[in-house]
Amino acid sequence: MRAARTVIDFLNRHDTAAALVPAAQRALDLKKDLLMLLPTALREGCEAAGCDDGVLNLRVASASAAAKLRQTLPRIQSGLVDRGWEVSSIRIRIQPPDPTLAGDSRTVTAHGIDISAGGVAAFANLHDSLAESPLKDAVDRLVRRRRT
Repeated sequence: MRAARTVIDFLNRHDTAAALVPAAQRALDLKKDLLMLLPTALREGCEAAGCDDGVLNLRVASASAAAKLRQTLPRIQSGLVDRGWEVSSIRIRIQPPDPTLAGDSRTVTAHGIDISAGGVAAFANLHDSLAESPLKDAVDRLVRRRRT
């Protein structure tokens, strides 16, 4: 929250950007209230992506997180309404983390995330143990692409 506060201070010092301050402050307040209402296990992977016309949009990193979040939506919506937010519904969007962002040590190649030599060998072993099927064909293509 300290970095966000610095951003608001920066915006306030510049006349043209100062018009953004109310929207930025509203987004920060919504994030703070949402974090207080989210179950601890979901706080890291869930974020508010805006609230338009009473619809709060939430982004989560995985389908399992979305399923867990759906179980708590009535409590979250009620809590936000109690805090003065006009939230008539909540929409959940699944958006996996972008591996190209800083902090992710995986390498992105033309074929997607790079797989280590050990990983390719494990897929090759899996390929050998599978019966003829579309899955076996897909694993075969993956192994062939990664070995070239």
